[in-house]
Amino acid sequence: MESRNPLVRSLHDTGLASWFVKTGVTAAAATAYNGALGARVATAGKVPAEGGVVPGEETPHDVAATQRQLRVVQRVIPVLTGTLIVLGAQRVEQQKPDQLSVGVAKRSARTARRLARR
Repeated sequence: MESRNPLVRSLHDTGLASWFVKTGVTAAAATAYNGALGARVATAGKVPAEGGVVPGEETPHDVAATQRQLRVVQRVIPVLTGTLIVLGAQRVEQQKPDQLSVGVAKRSARTARRLARR
């Protein structure tokens, strides 16, 4: 059954709904992977390291590899988020010409009615 809500219909017709779902799933997956890597480092216990994501010379190989992955993921998440925001803004901008013409038509009609009453 088709929705009567114009916002829901608009989201469906323009594909924005699927874009929001894809964005949410992507962000959630990256964040979950980051959490899993962090948990893996945490379960290693106290190991010699220079930082949470920077292994030291004496850091065990498996923990050091996880720390390096974690460092990369922590840098990728903001880049991914920024990219998704830019793509979302671009997608919204592509919808504006239609909305702009409707808005101009409505405003012109209101102005014409106001002028006619004078």
